[in-house]
Amino acid sequence: MKRKFLLFIVLNIFVVFPTYSQLHILPKIMYVTSKEGLRVRSVPSTNGEIVGTLQYGERVIVKSRNTARWPLNGIGPDDIISTIDEVYDYWYRLDDSHWVFGGYLSEVLPPDAPIVLGVWENVPCTELYIFSPNNSFQGGFAFKGGAWYGKWRLNGNQLIIVMDTISPDSEPLRDIDRTEVIEIQIIDRNHIILNYQPDENYPNRKIVKLIRSDIII
Repeated sequence: MKRKFLLFIVLNIFVVFPTYSQLHILPKIMYVTSKEGLRVRSVPSTNGEIVGTLQYGERVIVKSRNTARWPLNGIGPDDIISTIDEVYDYWYRLDDSHWVFGGYLSEVLPPDAPIVLGVWENVPCTELYIFSPNNSFQGGFAFKGGAWYGKWRLNGNQLIIVMDTISPDSEPLRDIDRTEVIEIQIIDRNHIILNYQPDENYPNRKIVKLIRSDIII
């Protein structure tokens, strides 16, 4: 009888407390895994105001985890661990007033999301490349002024970047109209190579090796 009782307890622990997001060391880089998007709320509760939505594959910085029950306007406290669509997890803070449910976050980019999503750095780290799910692009020098902005899209093994704004050496923004067609070679989910095609402005374009950046930005 005692053994059956212990087995019952063990089984119920696994039913009630499945595996949660492995967010033990914070802050941490995470990616959104819900294809419908992930709601951002004002407090760690499904009763909180929706203040935004993160897109599938979007890179976020998780700064802390909810550690207390959260009373909200007399509606009643949420448990520390919440359940949404039969998924159990904690709430995680992005900043002072933005919270997301951890059940739809992962430490790795979803396998069917575009490979370029996220933040990349060259080797050695002198430049950063940021590709967002809404197809916005931002490039810049890692530790000094200068940045360029635009839109990106993939066409087979080509990465096409249409730049519309540039800020050279921390100068004021100015409009530009330049399209770059770049051959992309995928080594794995964390390493890619960009082969820039020569053009009239840059006749000797270089090959850039990029790694997925772990810089918290």
